[in-house]
Amino acid sequence: MKYLILFIFLISCTSLNSNNDVKKNNILDFSEDKTFEEFNVLILNYAETNPYPSIDN
Repeated sequence: MKYLILFIFLISCTSLNSNNDVKKNNILDFSEDKTFEEFNVLILNYAETNPYPSIDN
């Protein structure tokens, strides 16, 4: 009985959409050959869309 409760608890802790951000940015996709300009655009887009934590506190 306690294994069933443990199993249900572990299943409830998982997320169904845990793989959402995997292909969000393909910066580190080394299977594609990119020029420097294409890589630079990806890096600038990444820097603008992903906020950095505030360390001023």
